[in-house]
Amino acid sequence: MPLATDQRLTWKYAHTPGKTDLAIIYSTKDETTLIFTCGSDATVRAFEWRYEEAKEKSFPRKFQITYPHREDILALSVSSLVSKLVTGDKEGYLRLFQLKENSAELECVLTRTNGSIWCCAFSCSGSYIFVAGEEPGIVRVIDVADKTVVIASENSPMQAIKDLVVDPLGDYLVSIGERGAVGVWSLNENACISTIYNHATCASWKSDGSLLALATSTKEIVFLERESWKVKRSFPSIIATVPVKVTCLTWRSQSDDILCGSEDGQIFLFHYGKDIKIVAHWCGDENLIQRIAWHPKWSSFVSVDAGGQLVRVTEVPVDKVSDNEEITEELNDESTNNNNDVVEEEGEDISYADEVSSRSLAEEEVEETMLEEREFIPREHTTQHFMVSSTPFDGSYSILCWNRTGKLVSRDAQSHYTVEIEFSDSSMKPLRFTDHYGFSLGCLNSVALILASKNGLESRNIIFYRSLSSSWTSNSHWTVALDDSETPILVALGLHWAAVFTSKERLRIFSSTGIQTDLFKLEQGVLTMLGSENDKLCIVYDTGMDDKCEFEFLQLSPFGILKNRSSRLSLPCKPSYLKWIGFRETEATFEELLAFSQTQELYMFLPYHGNIWTVVVDNVLKNISSKSSTFWPCYCYNDHLFGIICKDSEEFPKALSSPPLTFVSLGVSLLPFTESSLALEQQYFWESLMLSKLVAGGSSAEYNNMIERRKNLDKILIRLFEDSCVTNHVARAFDFARRLYSYKAYKIACQVANHHRLGALAQKVESLMDDCPEVQENKMENSSTDSVGHLTIHNDENRMPSQTTNTAMAEPSTAPGQETIQIASESVASVGIQARIQERKRKLEDGQKNGQLKPSKNFNHLSDFFKE
Repeated sequence: MPLATDQRLTWKYAHTPGKTDLAIIYSTKDETTLIFTCGSDATVRAFEWRYEEAKEKSFPRKFQITYPHREDILALSVSSLVSKLVTGDKEGYLRLFQLKENSAELECVLTRTNGSIWCCAFSCSGSYIFVAGEEPGIVRVIDVADKTVVIASENSPMQAIKDLVVDPLGDYLVSIGERGAVGVWSLNENACISTIYNHATCASWKSDGSLLALATSTKEIVFLERESWKVKRSFPSIIATVPVKVTCLTWRSQSDDILCGSEDGQIFLFHYGKDIKIVAHWCGDENLIQRIAWHPKWSSFVSVDAGGQLVRVTEVPVDKVSDNEEITEELNDESTNNNNDVVEEEGEDISYADEVSSRSLAEEEVEETMLEEREFIPREHTTQHFMVSSTPFDGSYSILCWNRTGKLVSRDAQSHYTVEIEFSDSSMKPLRFTDHYGFSLGCLNSVALILASKNGLESRNIIFYRSLSSSWTSNSHWTVALDDSETPILVALGLHWAAVFTSKERLRIFSSTGIQTDLFKLEQGVLTMLGSENDKLCIVYDTGMDDKCEFEFLQLSPFGILKNRSSRLSLPCKPSYLKWIGFRETEATFEELLAFSQTQELYMFLPYHGNIWTVVVDNVLKNISSKSSTFWPCYCYNDHLFGIICKDSEEFPKALSSPPLTFVSLGVSLLPFTESSLALEQQYFWESLMLSKLVAGGSSAEYNNMIERRKNLDKILIRLFEDSCVTNHVARAFDFARRLYSYKAYKIACQVANHHRLGALAQKVESLMDDCPEVQENKMENSSTDSVGHLTIHNDENRMPSQTTNTAMAEPSTAPGQETIQIASESVASVGIQARIQERKRKLEDGQKNGQLKPSKNFNHLSDFFKE
């Protein structure tokens, strides 16, 4: 619906079509305004704008500068404090002019850059000039007084710079890169201290320096807080139905009104208040709006477009004061009223109840105002749509993905982009190919790679898939272009499919040949997603409530069709703390889900242990290097987490330096009972978890692995049993003994107890031998075999030898709190029985003699048990 203030702009000729720029100064003495413009006709023009002429349709030209410019003038800036004008042209010359009453005299050529100058700006005091352009990542700082030049480029995004915005408080300078990288420069250090956004088109500071407004190529406007550079608020689009790309914006001084121009010649005025709303709208000649400037005093503005035209707009419907000032005034009024009430109370007899009522009403009004503010100010998000094991894309060199398969990077080769893969397997040759689309998203696994571009280029909505495995056809890769309104946000890979999450919150599933096999809409708040080679897709959400993260699993078929979807469960850390998520990989498959927190803790999800998270690395840097600041995870293989150590204050590894991988062993953080037993208890806990997983699988094919885990557990328990005997913790030793599995382990425990002259302990352990899990398993096996009529055994050699026991000292083998171990043992027994029955059936069919349990051996020393 058109706004009531919709108007048609009346443009006037200023320059020939092409790149134009403008600046404005105001004299408080005679209330005279000068508008300076430059363009592709190699001239600078000055237009005089008087207050009494503000409402006229035209305004006179004061003077123009033609000498000594020979090429297009692409940028200019003016400072009323020092009465100077500076221009930058296509040849790279930066010229300084002294402003006179009716002319501008050339002072000098300040510098010449290696390429065209695209932007220049005076500092707030007029003492310095900042200039940038085609030189990638370089800002020149020039002292106006002594004409010295400082070249600043440290830590800057390696992009040509198309715009510079000076902090009104004089501390920072913001640069906008050609491909959208935003650099925050410290004017004290002359260095780039932060890259805060990666696809911006323009920027503007609020007059008090508290907020930085950024327009992005995704057709939204975001507001960043000073110092932290975190997103405080966002405005999705100027027009919800037909989004427009903002090419320039400017914040009015001492106000919350913002003007922005679009690529199709429209100018919008919106108000930054409790609710961001459009106040006015002007239509142009469909030429790109290149610059807008507010008048320093009047409710008016001027603008230039790519057609070389100039327009002046008066009587703009702006608010006189900002929302913050209104709130302050309201509070001041309340304070004044309260003071008046106090004075009146001294002269008159006002009841205490009336006083309380008056104050409570005032407090309620203030609380309601604060609640209304909170409703419109969204919660900060520091981790939005991040790809696992990737570094922020700055257009020069970034890691798109780093996992067990290899490292996938994007490199700027000056004349073109390249995508490179360095495989972890040294026998595989590195892969390198030209990037024609500016890919900023990537994922890699053992069979394929997927790339997507979304960095504001014309062809940004491209999806590219390439197979890494041998194929019977030479053309196994494919490319898909999304609609202009749908941008790829996240990508993931499975063994047989690829997944793409887009800006419309759609999850698109493709087969390995490019067939779109499934499409569905996800809920809001998707943070990241990752796939595994067992065709499982994990999606992580920011719920938007109480700093809570949730995740779910999607199981896809080999044809890329959704088979089932799990319920959503909670992650153990807040969205802002989640730095990495991945699967624990083994030689055969992908296992448990892992999450890495900003606190340098690694958590593992245990679906076979009550759907809980446990800490498997308490502090990654604890045993690596005290000088390290952060650990950047890449992948987890077997029981080790591999990653990069980031020195000093770096959050991400430096891609150009090819840092070596470091690994940390997975374990559990237990409290030490004794120093000698801590490592053994951690091993026991870990082995118990792995056994629980095998038991939960319930497959007879895992029987051998279960038995092997049981043997490892028995060896660890015997060592813990001996350690408790040495330290004279007899009850603790008996608790360890009750957790043993095999008959021979119980027997060696008895020998250890007798060796340390703990006869009572030896008798209690001996009383458990006939009911140990291994004996119970064999009894159930024989019973099951007899019941089906295949085999009946009455050989006494199949029974475990029994010792004389003292029934008065015998106790149940299952103690309170050991239900998990008991269930695991019974499950192992059940699966083991099935496997052994099948084995005996096969032997009977082959006519072989039935295998029998060998008699137990006597162990003269503990080392004999571990050899066995």
